[in-house]
Amino acid sequence: MYDCLNSCENEQCELVFTGGSQGAGPATVASIVWRDYNPLVISFGGVRALYRLSPLDSTVCEDINPKRHFRMVGNDPFLQVIDYIPYQWAFFADHIGHEIQFDGETMNYLGINPRFDRNPLRYQLIIHNHIWYTNTMRSMYSSMCFPVASRGWTDGHWCDADLDCESELCYWNKCSAKFGVEERCSRNEECQSAICNENMGRCATDSGLMDIGMRCGADEDCISGRCVQTLNPLDKTTCAETLGTDEKCYRDEDCLSGVCGGFLFRRRCWPEDDPTGDGMFDSETETPETDLPTNSSAPTSPSPTTAAPSVSTLPPSVSPSTTNPTTASPTTSPTTAAPTSAPTSPPKNAQATKNPI
Repeated sequence: MYDCLNSCENEQCELVFTGGSQGAGPATVASIVWRDYNPLVISFGGVRALYRLSPLDSTVCEDINPKRHFRMVGNDPFLQVIDYIPYQWAFFADHIGHEIQFDGETMNYLGINPRFDRNPLRYQLIIHNHIWYTNTMRSMYSSMCFPVASRGWTDGHWCDADLDCESELCYWNKCSAKFGVEERCSRNEECQSAICNENMGRCATDSGLMDIGMRCGADEDCISGRCVQTLNPLDKTTCAETLGTDEKCYRDEDCLSGVCGGFLFRRRCWPEDDPTGDGMFDSETETPETDLPTNSSAPTSPSPTTAAPSVSTLPPSVSPSTTNPTTASPTTSPTTAAPTSAPTSPPKNAQATKNPI
């Protein structure tokens, strides 16, 4: 080893350690022994090789440069399994360096020393063999362009955790784009706004509430604070704007003033400064039932005590217009001429019995 390193001219040689499965362990240990040469370590399906003194030991080994360690882990998209050996549990043992999963078509970079829980059923030994790794690496080299910049699987690739996906959402074991507003959700991580409304099971806006016209489950779900029923069987309740003064309402929460007054189907929003609604009636259109209309010009029926009009006492055959002027004149005897003055009023007893004409 020393002769090989010393033979390099102008220090242009790079020391690389590699190994698969159990061979990855000695490659990691060798990087510590030859640390002065800053070696590069590339392992395939390697086991955990570094141990701590205790679970609480947080000492950092300065003899290892984690940025120079790359761990390649197999991922089969057809079987939807991950190589079991790299994640096999061991007492106080840890991995170190970059973790990269590959499936023969693309790669998924998971970062340096990633630690997150996975479904143990996804770990299988069926792909932990040199034949699978050799064929998959050859397929990857022949179909990919290097260097590869990949941070998570693309949408549609099978996954086991959110960190597996470029979109940071693993939905039903498939990488998926995060859901928009009003789309169904079960947790906050599924929404673009990072807020899933618990009442409806749908993604909310960035404020955590629903806009006007969106589905709602209660008043507190809406920005307007008003959730109303609709005739649409698919959207039974939606967010609506609060109502202004004199608009029809059914409850106090419907009104901007917070006061809905009236009776049955005549309920309307009242002003906040007029909680009794006295100033809500228009004298021309709406009048309380206690105020009856009055009009001085309307005809009224005669009172029973109204005096009847005057009636002449002359006989039916004699009238002032038919009196013969040759036989009755003011110059003849007073006993033969009828008076030409206004007719006398009838007796008092006639006023009570005679109907008015």
